[in-house]
Amino acid sequence: MKISNQTLLAQSASPGYVLLEPSIVPGEEAGQAMNLEGYLQGAYVTLFVLIIASAVLSLVYYGFTYMTSDIPKNKASARERLDGIVLGLVIALSTVLILNEINPELLKFNLSDLLS
Repeated sequence: MKISNQTLLAQSASPGYVLLEPSIVPGEEAGQAMNLEGYLQGAYVTLFVLIIASAVLSLVYYGFTYMTSDIPKNKASARERLDGIVLGLVIALSTVLILNEINPELLKFNLSDLLS
């Protein structure tokens, strides 16, 4: 079964379903019609927020481990983890900043532009 571009375009433009319960995706409330573009955009924002939050919590945990440890091996391990977390944060934030600087439309999910 082959799905054409017109079929995908029609499905992405029209509301696909109505939420029965509130979603964790920002901007989507229970009882509202929802399309694929809105859901992907909300899922992207939610995923980015979760990545940043987990990195900050890891920074706090391994920073505390680094400060309170007297064993050189544990201190070195915590330091390596902290370096990796900071590098990951820099990569995640610079990716969004660079894409936003090149073209802000790259961070939006427009399936109608992609399929036409």
